[in-house]
Amino acid sequence: MRSIPSRYGYDGTVLSQKVIPFPNLFTGAHYFPSIYEYLPVESLKAASAVVQENIKIIYSKFANCSEVVMNVMLFSNGKLPGDTSLLEYGKEWIRPMMEKTQPKKMLFIPFAMIRGQYSDRTQQLQQVFDEYDCEVVSIHEAEDPVQALKEVDGIIISGGNTWVLNRMLHDLGLVTPMRDAVINKGKLFIGWSAGTNVATPTIRTTNDMPIVSAAILPALNFVPFQINPHYIEASISGHMGETRDERIEEFLCMNPSEVVVGIPEGTMLQVCEGKLTYHTATGKPMKLFKHGQLAETFTADSDLAFLMDIGC
Repeated sequence: MRSIPSRYGYDGTVLSQKVIPFPNLFTGAHYFPSIYEYLPVESLKAASAVVQENIKIIYSKFANCSEVVMNVMLFSNGKLPGDTSLLEYGKEWIRPMMEKTQPKKMLFIPFAMIRGQYSDRTQQLQQVFDEYDCEVVSIHEAEDPVQALKEVDGIIISGGNTWVLNRMLHDLGLVTPMRDAVINKGKLFIGWSAGTNVATPTIRTTNDMPIVSAAILPALNFVPFQINPHYIEASISGHMGETRDERIEEFLCMNPSEVVVGIPEGTMLQVCEGKLTYHTATGKPMKLFKHGQLAETFTADSDLAFLMDIGC
């Protein structure tokens, strides 16, 4: 078996018995090695198991799963057809959360955007949050991004490319302070699409192409399960590629201890007062995928608190 380079801190011959140290964790360095480039096929599951174990170890010091009190809203998408403003379809869920947390200033993180201007999106969000007498400022205008996090009452992350977004969060050293803000201080977090992807343990179930070279997979881990936003179960006639369900099944074959939640357009997962609840503006259910089992569906207002205890 080919050995893993020593700079990654472990020997490939005893991979299944070791824990990857991630020596530069959360410092902004590109610490996550592309281990799959060095391992033969028969060792991929062993490698995946080690990665999963490390994620649990890394995040255990921050949170005790369902005992953590967070205010988190994870939308599948920013708009539905016919909507004239961002998150318009989610107003009935956003308003009670805004009244509960009463943020006066929200920090917008636009790094997932590849096309369009950060300032334009900031202005669009300000128009949305004017209704709640809440100021929206963008992190790209801050001299010190980490300090900017400390000076606001909540965080908004929009959609775009998840790979670019996650890399920027790590490069700027934002992962640890963001987790502290949301998990320990209860600051409101609103994300959609890529913003929802980074709220999970890793970004491995994003639909986005990895358009940047650094494959940084660990993310913010506000929820202990993977999410697939923009989930669709339709099969296109004449299309011979894998369906979304098949791609999720592939993920679970390599990561059998994990679960994936598919949330379709116009839906949202909310963490509030120790509960995880599913909301839908379209009537579409969410789907819960587990390895070797038929997918389960959950309808509007379903209590999904059991998902917050995965891995605990």
